[in-house]
Amino acid sequence: MASIENLIETVEAVAPDAQIHTFLSSLQAHGAVPVIDGKKIIGMVFVDDVSRREYPVTSKASTAMTRVSSIDAKSDVVEAAAALMRLRGRALPVTSAGSYVGIVAETAVMRAVSGVNKRVEEVMNEPVTITDDANVGKARSTLRDQGIGKLPVVNRNGDLVGVVDWQNFVVLEKPKESMGRRDQRGDYLQDSKIDVTAVMDESPLTVERGTSVVDAAKKMDSRKCTYAIVVDGKAPVGIITCEDILELLAALVPREGVYVQITGAEDLDSFDRDKLHSNVDETVRKLARIYAGIEYFVLRLKKHETQGSKTKFSVQARLMTPVGVFRAHAHGYDLAAVTDKAMDNLERIVKEDHSKKKKQMRKRSERAQKRR
Repeated sequence: MASIENLIETVEAVAPDAQIHTFLSSLQAHGAVPVIDGKKIIGMVFVDDVSRREYPVTSKASTAMTRVSSIDAKSDVVEAAAALMRLRGRALPVTSAGSYVGIVAETAVMRAVSGVNKRVEEVMNEPVTITDDANVGKARSTLRDQGIGKLPVVNRNGDLVGVVDWQNFVVLEKPKESMGRRDQRGDYLQDSKIDVTAVMDESPLTVERGTSVVDAAKKMDSRKCTYAIVVDGKAPVGIITCEDILELLAALVPREGVYVQITGAEDLDSFDRDKLHSNVDETVRKLARIYAGIEYFVLRLKKHETQGSKTKFSVQARLMTPVGVFRAHAHGYDLAAVTDKAMDNLERIVKEDHSKKKKQMRKRSERAQKRR
């Protein structure tokens, strides 16, 4: 497998005390900027975090950054894909002989996608949409409440007219003292005065549902885009993201058993982390008895807004099998309960599908016998 040396992008790093407005243009251009203290890489500032967490542009890089591990320039693309998945996509700082040399972005890693014989409709996610008469406040709250990163905008006929994500809101961020009052949900009242059409991307990348994943990845790379809206005619029917493609790429490594990837659990204590892994292992064993040849299982854990001492969690599970992809999700404030619910939902969906297929096979067999 090829190394990532030819995929490295040169991005100037910033100091921990650098204010966001001083590197905002670089952040918008590259999606991520490394933070270096002396010669040590201590984190990355991601453009979607700046908007999602509503950091004022006067905030310091050390406040907005996410702590990440670097990857060596001689690492192969599968290692990079797995590392990016642990970070939930985006980008990683790259080092050579211990020194920072640039970043490798998820879009760049997609260039190495090959040998994936799947169509986008097999791996796409069901879209959550918003109408073009909604305001920015509605778009923000939908993205936050649904735990998603992309929000297709449709007209009254259900046709795709644009897409909005957290990066679209960066241009609206100002010093906190000038942002104005908030409503009961904590959203800025000014957002209700701005139409979503004023900030959305009016020319989103689209692919047909029958497009191969490899071709979709090439289109996403050529546009430097982290997603593609899957359409049927003019209507959005799904979304495929870099993260989805990274899952497929990371699962290409030859291994015994089912490829299992859990992201977002790095900050959990050892008890919660072990319990989460145990729950996942038990679920995978159950599902493997229903459908042999499971290709991979991915669980994405995300933390959302905090209310007092409580943190809201969302769990998204994806199971790739020879008969298709199964997805389930759950959210709430009790991590154990949320995980149990997501696993139960996934098991129920798989069992229902298996039962449906058995009935279809039985009916076909009965019809065949009648024709004899």
